[in-house]
Amino acid sequence: EQWAAIVGYSLDELKPLSIQTWMDLCHPEDLKESNALLERHFKKESEIYQCEARMKHKDDTWKYVQDKGKIIEWDEAGKPLRMIGTHTDITELKQTEEELRKREEHLQAILQATPDPLVVYDKQGHPQYINTSFSQVFGWTFEELQGERIPFVPEDQKEPTFTKIREIYSTGIPVTLDTKRLTKDNRLLDIRISAAIIQSSWEGHYGLVVILTDITEHKRMEERLRRERDLSQRYLDTTQTMMVALDVDGRITMINRSGSELLGYAQDEILGCNWFETCLSHPEGMESVYPVFQRIM
Repeated sequence: EQWAAIVGYSLDELKPLSIQTWMDLCHPEDLKESNALLERHFKKESEIYQCEARMKHKDDTWKYVQDKGKIIEWDEAGKPLRMIGTHTDITELKQTEEELRKREEHLQAILQATPDPLVVYDKQGHPQYINTSFSQVFGWTFEELQGERIPFVPEDQKEPTFTKIREIYSTGIPVTLDTKRLTKDNRLLDIRISAAIIQSSWEGHYGLVVILTDITEHKRMEERLRRERDLSQRYLDTTQTMMVALDVDGRITMINRSGSELLGYAQDEILGCNWFETCLSHPEGMESVYPVFQRIM
């Protein structure tokens, strides 16, 4: 009666019951699989018969059913005489699995579309997922790294890295770290790491998701600008004339040695101060000269 109810019928509506009843209601693709598994069981190649199949409901929808059975009586020729089993409606389970599959595909698409290298780690530090950008930047495939720790942390970066890992697990707060990482072909890259904990309602802390932004070119530009700024500062410091640079608000962004000595300030002390308020007489500096400066700017 319960088996009939799964597919929307009463038992009387399905009579006379036979194997043909099952075959008529089973999806053709699943029927092939079911027949093959039954044949294996009939040949005593499996302890039990077990199969998931779609069954045609009375309202023309498909229900997922898990069949389990076992032959309990054989004739003298070794042919099956009697078989008992169960039919379980697993439609909701299958729908949940399908929803999870779609969500996983959606998440995979988002992760793959992330332009920066991305790694999902378990709690042991083993990669569970890497995106295409990671392989392109660092050179390893997921197959090469599966079950292993990624060998890309330089020796002098291990302690700062482990400190940040301990911090994120103890506080639960995402962290950022400028560090260095090695590629598969042993190139050293400047990397900005952004990491956050992956949480599970039943497992607690599952692991980490880490984005590794390659800032190597940015660091090179910073170093180039620093050298040019230092060179300019050395040139300015050789002149005997006061030289000052101001931003649009009148704050001092650069002053040479002669200027700071003339004003009686250390260079670091006066940088960032308002020129008109700090270096000109009061109140004319701010009340008279500064408005003119603002109009010019």
